[in-house]
Amino acid sequence: MKVAGMSRNTPPRFFVDPSSIFGNKVILTGDVLKHAMSQRLKRGEIFHALPEMVYDKNIVTETIELLGVRVESVNKTQLIGQVIETRQVTIPPYELHLYPAVLKGDKLDLVVEKATELGCASITPMVAARCIPRLDEGKKESRIQRWMKVAKSAAEQSGRMYIPRINEIVTFREVIQNRVLGKAVLALERREMCVSISEAVGCALEVSVLIGPEGGFELYEIEEAVEAGLCPVTLGPYILRAETASIAACAIIMEHMSKGHMAKEYIS
Repeated sequence: MKVAGMSRNTPPRFFVDPSSIFGNKVILTGDVLKHAMSQRLKRGEIFHALPEMVYDKNIVTETIELLGVRVESVNKTQLIGQVIETRQVTIPPYELHLYPAVLKGDKLDLVVEKATELGCASITPMVAARCIPRLDEGKKESRIQRWMKVAKSAAEQSGRMYIPRINEIVTFREVIQNRVLGKAVLALERREMCVSISEAVGCALEVSVLIGPEGGFELYEIEEAVEAGLCPVTLGPYILRAETASIAACAIIMEHMSKGHMAKEYIS
């Protein structure tokens, strides 16, 4: 059964360089064109375009302009589209910052992808005591570049209004000393030391969550974090893999903040 007013497919969404927008025309080239070609866009079809913006606390606005674009022509060198609709889309007023420990292999690729899909504002890879990978400067830079590409792709796929910022890799001690934003929580498997996320976060609209590596945090790290004001929280009754813990924490915290925001709007 066809529902009136509903299209069969959601138009693909692309982040574009602002210089690609000329009045009521949008021109795609390079990697964005390759992505559009992979979507098999043809003349007459619709896509959404957003000026590419990476999260920056100082410039985040309440709304972002979303363009509806109809393809006029497409070939191997460029796609030309005409803007047929402009909408102001509201960005949620709450922000989650994820600090996951650096993991073995490509496990952090998965964390970046899913954290982006779940709405994280920023992701800061962190080296804790039990982290196995020890990256030199060259490897750090290549990993960050890879994670940035993963984040951009996931943001487009999930309908994000902006791309989460992938920060430089830092140490656990640097994080707890001066890099944590908003209400800071530390995810632990030791439930006897923890409170629930809802109790720890409360009505905060900006939250940072730290996730340990394989094997968890060392006891001295937990003690230092608590002394620095971080609140230990539980993610449930079971011991999760490090990558699962990051994804679960993002989902639980974002859901809590979303419900809290909707409740405030309803009351007001």
